Amino acid sequence: MHHRRLLAGLCAAGAITLSSPTHAADVANSTYVAELQQTPLFLAMNQPTIEALYAGVEGPLPPSATTTQPMSWKAIGVTSVGNALGMAIVSATAKADSHNFAETHIAGLREATRSMGLEQQLQQAILESSGNVAWLSGGSTHVVSDDKELAPSPDMKAWLVLHARYALSTDFSHVVVVADVELFRQAPGDTSDRWRRKPAFHNVLVFQSAALHVPDKVPADTERMIADENARWDQAAINAEIDRLNKQGLYDTVAIKQRRAVVAKQEQHKKNLAEARTAKWSRNQLGYEYARRWGDHDAAALRQALRDGGLEVGRMLALTFSGQHDNVGVASTDGTSTASSETPRRLDYLQPNGDVMSVLGDDKPMIGPYLTGS
Repeated sequence: MHHRRLLAGLCAAGAITLSSPTHAADVANSTYVAELQQTPLFLAMNQPTIEALYAGVEGPLPPSATTTQPMSWKAIGVTSVGNALGMAIVSATAKADSHNFAETHIAGLREATRSMGLEQQLQQAILESSGNVAWLSGGSTHVVSDDKELAPSPDMKAWLVLHARYALSTDFSHVVVVADVELFRQAPGDTSDRWRRKPAFHNVLVFQSAALHVPDKVPADTERMIADENARWDQAAINAEIDRLNKQGLYDTVAIKQRRAVVAKQEQHKKNLAEARTAKWSRNQLGYEYARRWGDHDAAALRQALRDGGLEVGRMLALTFSGQHDNVGVASTDGTSTASSETPRRLDYLQPNGDVMSVLGDDKPMIGPYLTGS
């Protein structure tokens, strides 16, 4: 799907600004929706479980990476260099390590929430908020799972497509919702059908929830983590595997690989126990803690963050075509979002051409260029 390719272009440490013929900075976004009303909406969603964003670089964004700087979130290769934020070249090894971290730590939460209908909850919030956009109000709504299902009727002269994805941030502390926006519209006097295959306008809406709070590590956490690690560790099975492998030929290539795998398991077990005894959270421990806490209490915090994100999609969509081009702060006064009513919220244009990010709280964007499920 198109939005999967888009997410492969999101930048963790910054980006260079790219021009786009369908997203010109010298034309007010409001002109694209002038005179539109009751415009059909196609919401494309095909993500039944939570995923995790990851990058080929470690750690949070540098201090200089704030949303007041011009940035582009579209089709950016993560190996780009020379940009204003000095992003490092992403090595294959670093990318693989980051992917392994994200995939390992998201697995438990993904499985625990698989039957909770997270996609449907986000979908409902997006439809609710987008229905308040004046030029969409009263138009038909179509929910599809793939671009192949997009089938605008021949009589449609304009329609909007939203591709929505959701994930945990690169450090697992936030929930991120990304909506790729495409507006198709027949220009006056255009008698061809080429406009039906290429959007007249394209941009990206990015929501980041407030950070989940993880208290400082205490002795009870250490005891719990040691108990969890010992519960996962099956020494009897390891002993049986060692006995079996000791009976194999000394130079048997298959047995050699299996012996190495057993040694690696034992070393990882020792490492996990040593890590559990540390006084402060390690990066691995924090990943597990965030994932575990997002799933606590029937994943209440996760589900609320997804609803907040869905509601923000509609607000960002309206702001995109409002004709405003400067970074703007939007006070939370409507009370429709629990998190928004308790935490300072800002809506920022990342570029004059319309890309918008909504961040709850004062944290910097924690977005990665890749998604584990893509």
